[in-house]
Amino acid sequence: ENLKKLLEIYEMLGEEEDIVNPSNELIKEGHILKLAARNTSAMDRYLFLFNNMLLYCVPKFSLVGQKFTVRTRIGIDGMKVTETYNDDYPHTFQVSGKERTLELQA
Repeated sequence: ENLKKLLEIYEMLGEEEDIVNPSNELIKEGHILKLAARNTSAMDRYLFLFNNMLLYCVPKFSLVGQKFTVRTRIGIDGMKVTETYNDDYPHTFQVSGKERTLELQA
């Protein structure tokens, strides 16, 4: 069942990410808003959280095949999640990894 789900995600990502591995386990997935650093807009994004990585994706509007493009793969090792405070956007937090830092709103 786990491998079946990994194959579905692999197809949604355009078969470009090497996620189909028995040691990978999907923990959670879903839409989220990414807060822009330069202005106060929020952009629709999609996250896949696995036991060893977080895939930060951009939705693709396609009738068939690929549904997301992976922008960043953040390793779980050393990752920090901290709550942030923003008057314009409630429920924000920051994900910091070796690869990138993202400010998100749930």
